[in-house]
Parts: sequence; C-alpha cells; structure tokens
Amino acid sequence: MAFSWRNVLLAITLPLAAAGILVPLILALFGSENLLMIVIKDDGFYFLTLARNLAHGHGATFDRLGPTNGFHPLWAFVLTPIFWFPYASVYTPARIAILVATLLHALGGAAVYRAARALTDREAARLAALFFVANPLGVYLVVSGMESPLVSVLLAALAAESLRLRQGTIGSAGPVSRSRIVAIGILGGLCILARTDSIILLGFVLTSALLLVTDETDRPFAVRIRRTLFVGLLSSAVVAPWIIWNLVRFGTVVQVSARAHHLHSVTERALAGTSASTQSWTLGPAVVRGVLKLTSQRTHLHVSVILPILLAALGIGIGWAGSLLRRQKMRSDLFARLRCLDAPILYAVGFLFACFFFLGHIRSWYMGGPLAVAGIVMAIPAFYATRGELAGRFARALSALVFAGLTIGLLPLWFIFGNEVAIANKEMHPWREASAWVLQHTKPEDRLGSFGTGAFAFLTSRTVVNLDGVINNRVIDWLERRQMASYLRHEKIRYVIDSPHFAPFYLNAYGEPGWKDIVVPIDTLRSNLIVYEVR
Repeated sequence: MAFSWRNVLLAITLPLAAAGILVPLILALFGSENLLMIVIKDDGFYFLTLARNLAHGHGATFDRLGPTNGFHPLWAFVLTPIFWFPYASVYTPARIAILVATLLHALGGAAVYRAARALTDREAARLAALFFVANPLGVYLVVSGMESPLVSVLLAALAAESLRLRQGTIGSAGPVSRSRIVAIGILGGLCILARTDSIILLGFVLTSALLLVTDETDRPFAVRIRRTLFVGLLSSAVVAPWIIWNLVRFGTVVQVSARAHHLHSVTERALAGTSASTQSWTLGPAVVRGVLKLTSQRTHLHVSVILPILLAALGIGIGWAGSLLRRQKMRSDLFARLRCLDAPILYAVGFLFACFFFLGHIRSWYMGGPLAVAGIVMAIPAFYATRGELAGRFARALSALVFAGLTIGLLPLWFIFGNEVAIANKEMHPWREASAWVLQHTKPEDRLGSFGTGAFAFLTSRTVVNLDGVINNRVIDWLERRQMASYLRHEKIRYVIDSPHFAPFYLNAYGEPGWKDIVVPIDTLRSNLIVYEVR
C-alpha cells in the first residue's frame, strides 16, 4: 500500500474530532450537577436565566424587575424554546443547552468545510472541518453555555459566501448571483446579532464587494456600489428590530455590558493610581489622543511604540483595499488562495488586535469567530499535503507537518482543561451552597444581590439582582455616582452574597462613605462566599 499523507492526517484528526463531539455529549447527558456548574461559565448562566424569563413571558430581563440589553440577542433567542417545557430538575435545561451547542459545533464543522471547499478540494476541506471540530478550545466553548458555537457557525457561513464571491481569482466563478448577495446580507446581520464585534468581518466583506472586480460584468463601479449598498441595507434590516428596541427602551444602542466593562476598567486603573477620564470621546484629535493614552495604560507600552504599530496596521488596511482595485495576475496558486482569505484573516487579526490594544483583555468565549477562521485557513496546508500533482515531495511533507504539528500541538489543552475541571469538581460548587443557604434563611419575597450573579440567579427561585451592571441597566447610573449602598436600599435588596474578593472590591470602589454601616457581613459559607445583610 502506497504511503499517503492523507491517511496520516486523517488518522490524527478523525479520533480527535470524534472526541470533540463525544465529550460534550457525554458531559451533557451523564455529567453530575456539580460538573455542569463548573464547566458552564457564569456568563453562560446569564443567557440561560434570560432565556428562561423570555420563555415565561417576562421579556428581555434578567431579574424580572426591568429590561436589559446587556446580552447578544441571537443566542438568547436560540435558548428560549428550551424553557417552554417543564422539567423535574433545574439542571435539565442546562444539559439541553450543551446539546444544542454541540449540534452547532458540528454544524460549524460543516460551515468550515463549505468555506474551505471554495478554496480547495474535498479531501482538504474535510481535514479542515475535522481540525475545527477537534480543537479543544472549541470544545471548551461548547460546554461553556456561551454564544461562541453559534458565532462560529455564522462567521464560517459568511466567510464561505464571501469566498465564493472571490472564486474568480482562483478559477472561473461566473457572474455574482443575487442569491449569494442576499445570503451575505442576511448572514452579516445574523452575525452581528450573534456577537456585535462580528461587524468587523462584515466590514471587510463589504469592502471586498465594493472594490473587487470578479468578472467583466462587475467592472462598472456603479454595479459594485449597488451590490455593496444592497448587502449593507439587508444586514441593517436584519439588525433593525434589535436597534429600534434599544432606542425605544434605553435611548441608546450601546449595550449596558459595554458601559459597565468600561466603567470597571476605568475604576481599576484609578484605584491602581493611573488617571483616566470617564467622559465620552468627541470627534477630532481628542479621539486619537484618548485611544493612544488608553492603549498605553492597558498594554504598559509607551505611546512611541504603539503609534507605529497602529500606523502600520492602518497602512496594511489601506494597502489591502488598494490591492482589490488592481486586477493583477497572481504570483502563485498558493498566493491566490491566501488572497481569497484576506477578509477572514484580517477579521481574525483585527479582532485580536482590538481586544489586546483597546479592551486590554480577551476572554475565551470571544474566540468563536477566530477559531472558525483558523479552521478554514488549515485547509491550505491540508490541500498541498494531499495533492501530489501540485507540490513536490518536500513541499507535501512540509505542509503535512504544519497541519499535523498544529493539530497535535493543541492536545495539551485537553489535559489543562480536564485538570482544571477535575480539581474544581472535588468541592461543592459555591453557588450551589449559596442557593441552599438562601432556601433555608430567606423568605420567597426577599431580594438578593450579587456581582457574579449568573449561576446564582439560575439556581434559586428568589429574585437575584446583578450589581456590577453587566446585565442590569438600572444600576449603572448608581455605580457611576458611587452610590452602591443607596442603590441596594432603593431596590429593597435584603442580602448580598459574593466572594471575599469581589464584594469588598465593588463596595469599596462604588459605595459611598459609610457603606460599611449599611452592608454588614453576617455569615461566611464553607466555600468562602460572604453573606451581607443590607440594613
């Protein structure tokens, strides 16, 4: 039997991809209640609680006391039907949510296959899809309860349609069909509803649609303008109900979670001794100065280092846009395929760049889109490893080693995540203990408050109010005025329960003088959660 790199790469990726589907399935069906609490992120329980309230007719609210816009709507709507039916256990909907996420993870593999198929052959596209499904970080996100699997599916699907728009650079694609333009517009809107920062990819796709000449029928600039406007308007129409609801309810399109994260970032820097203005930026040079100053504080790099990086990034963007206008002959088949991937790659790099330089942090669940892009890109080394007629022996071996090396290089993540879960599973989850305390020591009408409220609110039947403002539009103004204790009294919150780190930090940061006489610790649970009584 002749040696085949295809068989080698399949032998590596296929069992890992099977594990990528089986592990979350087994966890959802047979995992203990404590294990579910560990693997699902607290923010994942935000979505589950919100979906439960939507299904029960309370509207888009976390605490049933007022509406909120601190969430990505599409994932909440996907979860809502789960709560249309009664369950014997409060954990059953969480298990179903993981099953839904597992299905989306598999569909994400199919979307990656479709995108990769626009660039390569079936064998390479299949390997790319298996790589995506096998990625342990992707599996970690599947069981997190977050929107990441949904984002991966939609971004891969959008990338697939945009790649078919670009196929003319590696083969004869023919005129751009109306159905493809409609698909790009609808998918673009859905991506934004799934995760707001997906607008970055849509922006690159729209730029390609405007500037790229795919065939002779596309050459008139007016044709491309109409195409781009149509895609933009269709995406806007998909997002419009969410935008209008925000404007009517809150008078702004800014999500309260973004406002809260900015406030906490400013507060942390202020407590650390660095100055930062909480005022909104205005157009003009002040924006540039503000961005540079903020980035410098978050990255601990001098402005003289940051400015050249930002200028280089701007130059790359301008150069890319200019390159679309030139109908140049590709230097090689590889260059043509990479050129077609420019929008997804620029999105992934730009997204990570923005997280590092502007947000100053990156959470694991932000990675749904970049993981899908990574899967699509992996089709290229797979293609050259399995197509002997296109590459020499050395090039095939190098391509195969790149693919296999990256696949095997991700294996330690399985052990890291598994060990993290195993250690945490040795003790009862803190919020399970807190829920038991609440049932024993509080009345049904008592209101509770917490800064990390997702799991707590999901487990208890009491009203739990979010206090850090991430999913509570009412508290944010009180936080900015440093009147946390007054807010607790205003909302008639009887008890505050949280960790010994978060509660003192937020109360010191946002509580008015004398808050310690109002918020008094009365109990410490075995998990070290502290119970405060509001007097």
